[in-house]
Amino acid sequence: FENLIYTYRIFREHQGYFRIQTSKDVPEMIFRTLKDLIYTYEKPNQGLITNLRYPVEKQKALQRSQ
Repeated sequence: FENLIYTYRIFREHQGYFRIQTSKDVPEMIFRTLKDLIYTYEKPNQGLITNLRYPVEKQKALQRSQ
């Protein structure tokens, strides 16, 4: 956004719920699934500098040769 890279921390609570670090004056929201969180923050004006655009697939860890 405007030539800057923003990193957002997504936390997984001990109950399995998810939350994201937003601007300080934005009420914290808890989500049952990561998909629900992403769906909400794809919309503008939710407390992030820019809305989320797409999830990045986690790469599988490379197996060590034995």
